[in-house]
Amino acid sequence: MESCSPQTIHDRFGGLVHAFDHRMAARYCFLDYDREIALVAELAGDLAKPLLGVGRIIANPDRDRASLTLLVTDAWQHQGLGSILTDGCLEIAEVWGVSHLVAETTADNYRMRQILRERGFSETVEADGSIIARREQLTGALS
Repeated sequence: MESCSPQTIHDRFGGLVHAFDHRMAARYCFLDYDREIALVAELAGDLAKPLLGVGRIIANPDRDRASLTLLVTDAWQHQGLGSILTDGCLEIAEVWGVSHLVAETTADNYRMRQILRERGFSETVEADGSIIARREQLTGALS
């Protein structure tokens, strides 16, 4: 994803990924439709359809627990797209009956942490310094 800086890749994947090549992008786009969904933001009317951001929910087979991930390309950060994608993912998680939603981020990813805190997630700092944000009981998540 040439539209993402190394910092954006770090914020989304932590130290696990240093570059995001085509092979990784392809895997990121293929889903297990029974328990995974990705909300993709594109620029309307643009024939090239550049990717602006992705919000993703991956649930366990019972769909009672799930993880949330978010990636917004550099040019679209600080414009509310992360909040829109997060809210969409929360709606889907609620419809699925997810009762426990987890998001993992880095301690310096203040934007993601703020989005999650505003939506009722609590934070735990892990031994490696990563931040685990949790939200229980998603019923009425957007109320």
